[in-house]
This record gives sequence, structure tokens and C-alpha cells, in this order.
Amino acid sequence: MIFQITSYVIPIFLIAFFILLVLSRALFLKNWKTKKINIVETENVDLHKQRLFELIQIDTPSFTDGEGYRQFKEKIEEQFPLIHKFFKKEKLDGNAIYTYDSPVENAPNLLFATHIDYTGEERKAYIDEDFIYGNGTFDSKSLLYVIFEAVERVLDKDGMLDVDLTLVVTNDDEANKEGLLKIIDLFLRRGKFFNLVIEEGSGIIDPEVYGMKSNYALVGLGVSGQTILRFESSNKTNLARFVTEVTKPRFFKMKIDNKSIRVLGSIAKDLNFKDRFFLNNIFLFKRKAKNIIENKYDEIEKMLKTNVSATPIVNENGKYYVDMTFELSTHEKAADILVHLDDVMEKHKIDYKILSVTDNSRITRTYTYGYKLIKNAINHTFKNLYIAPVIVTKIAEKRYFDKVSDCVIRFSPLYYNYDAFNAAKENKSYIDAKVLNYGVEFFQYILKNYNQKRKTLN
Repeated sequence: MIFQITSYVIPIFLIAFFILLVLSRALFLKNWKTKKINIVETENVDLHKQRLFELIQIDTPSFTDGEGYRQFKEKIEEQFPLIHKFFKKEKLDGNAIYTYDSPVENAPNLLFATHIDYTGEERKAYIDEDFIYGNGTFDSKSLLYVIFEAVERVLDKDGMLDVDLTLVVTNDDEANKEGLLKIIDLFLRRGKFFNLVIEEGSGIIDPEVYGMKSNYALVGLGVSGQTILRFESSNKTNLARFVTEVTKPRFFKMKIDNKSIRVLGSIAKDLNFKDRFFLNNIFLFKRKAKNIIENKYDEIEKMLKTNVSATPIVNENGKYYVDMTFELSTHEKAADILVHLDDVMEKHKIDYKILSVTDNSRITRTYTYGYKLIKNAINHTFKNLYIAPVIVTKIAEKRYFDKVSDCVIRFSPLYYNYDAFNAAKENKSYIDAKVLNYGVEFFQYILKNYNQKRKTLN
């Protein structure tokens, strides 16, 4: 009799314990406070607005190095005279390298990277109240401006930097990136190694973009692989149908692996109880969690699957071709893409060539001094937001700096609200001039607080 009771009680107890465990994860693994940053106007907003506008007015599109680039260089020299006084300047195929050697013995070696080119239709630059409109406002020139302004301010106040600093400004980032590859090769030949590299990548997200309640700073610790393929056909219609099919939003499926679990766990803390329940217990409810993400959180889904972009179809002597870039998810390799495309290529009678295959970058670890300093700089600058490390997967440029540093952070401290985020997708970029001072403050913090002795950071 006792044995029979025990045989029932133990399974019931285990089931109850299991239910309590999964419920408690949803109840307690959450953000107890909604955090939203408050962008306020500072005394420098008019100065930033005018100076950035002067840079935005100069046309510097990709695939060209004409008059606009010369004008841009002259304007940079005019706006930032101390950088041009204290930094050594080098030119490599139209790309610029600025190098500063600190008088501090054994100073840490930092690199900030940005670019000034852009793709898409030319847009007339103009100012409307505190908003600056025009090509380059969403990423390239705005990021360059806050980096240079931060360096200029520290030089103006202290007369020196406590770090060795390299500034890399490329003009082919949105094109073939050959200039950057030559710069990396130059650093390797010179034996350059950097303690910290900060380049464009993830950033501060508006809660509305991701369907969340709080602002998050997504800090890119690595970039997934990339494959560029050329697809050819003698029939333009077949090729066009192939492109349409492959670029459908759900052609490549989202997959949740160990690398994405941590990101989802951090983001899930900010969701409603029902969604949090399934995402916090993702190993038990993987299918349900995937359905929730696919149906409700488009931007989160893009982080977890292969993303595709295609050039216009080109006619070359009666033969048509299109180049397609596949920014791979963390769980896929180039060979997986070809297997996935095999049936579709056969269906539309498409041939292909492999133009390039790039492996995923090394992953910067969250315990590194550089990452912890970035977190401190974000908290110091914005004060009221959450921070999550991510692997950048969605049409993000891979910049190869992990060849010259074991701490590469892909993060831009510029905040774009929901409307600005969507406008950039439609090539109608703009930026609120009030956010520029926050970007400047972020880079000033990095320059002033990177300590070669590497004091313990939280």
C-alpha cells in the first residue's frame, strides 16, 4: 500500500516541481523596471547641428572618389584643426588613416573606424528644427562626426591623449571594401595590434522597433559569415522569379542555437508574461518560441536567420546575372546556402558562381576589459537602458579588424527613434541633432577612462 502511494506521489511531486520551475523563470527572470532614455537638448546642439550639416551637404557616394571627397577632406581639416595638428595622416587608395602616438609610456592602443560613403538615391541635405536630413545621417557621417569631435575636445582640454589612437576613415565601406582590406594588410605588415577596436555595428534601439518596453543597447561582439554568389541565366524572367523567391522574408528559416540563447534570454526579460514564459523556457518550448518571434518580433527574427540582398539584374551580351549577398545566421555556412538553393536553381534553370566566402569573425568575450569599459561608457552616457551582447547577422558589414585585435566591438552610440529607423529603410535618413552630444560624450569617456593597468570593472 505504501509503495503504491509513493509511486503516485513522486511523479506528481516532480510534475509540480517542473511547473513551478518554468513558471518561476517567467515570473522572476524579467526586467523589474522599464528603462527609457531621455534625450535632452544641450548647449552644444546648434553647434553640432551646423557642423554635421556642413559634412552632410558634401556628396560622397560609393563607387567614386571625385571632387566630393576632396571637399570633405578640406572640411574635416577646417572643423578639427587639433586632430590635423597632432595626428599623422596617411592616404591609402582614397582612404584615410590618422595616427596619434601618446607621450604616456606603454599607452594602450585603440582604433575607431568609420566611413563616409553611402549608397542609394542622392537626397538633398536640409535642416528642419533640430533634425538634419540627408545621405549619411543614419550612420556613416554622423558616427564620424561624434568620433572626431570627441577627440578634438579631449585634445583641446588636455593638450594630449592618454592612449595611442588610430582613426580609420574609408570611402568604400558600402561598396567592395578593398580599401579596408589594404589597411588591415598594412597594419599586419607593421605589426600593429590594438587593445580595443570600435566600429559601426549594433546600437541603441527604440523599444517600438523590437516590440519591447525598454531601450536596449545592443553591443555587437562578432559578425556571422558572409557569402556572395552570382546567379546567371539566358532568360531574364526566370532570373527575376528566382530572385523574388529567394528574397522572400521566410525563405531562410530562423533557428535558435546556443549562440542566440543568451541574446533571447536578455531580450525576453522585457516582454509580456506570456511571451516571456516561452522564451525563458526555450529548450522546452522551442517550436512555440519560434512561432512567437516569427509572428510578433520581426527585427528579433532577422537577428536569428540568414538575410539576403540582391543587386539589380545586369544584361551582359545577352546573358543575365545578379549578385546576391547572404549574411549568414550563426548556424549556417556557405555550403548550407547552396544546398538550400539547389531546388530553386533547378526549378528556374539558374547557374551560379561563388564570388566570395567569408568566415564568421572571432567573438569578443564579455569578460574582456574592453567590453566592460563599453558597458560603463553606455551607462555613463545614457544612464537609463539595458545592455545586451549580440552577434551581428543582418546585412552588417564585416570589417576584418579581428585580425589585428582580440577585442572588437561593433557599436554606434547614436540613438535613432522608431520613425528615424523606418525612414532609413526607405533611404530618407535623418538624425536628431540632440543625440550627437551623447555620441561625443561616449567616445570622450572611452578616451579618458581606458586604463592600461586595467583596473577591475563591473
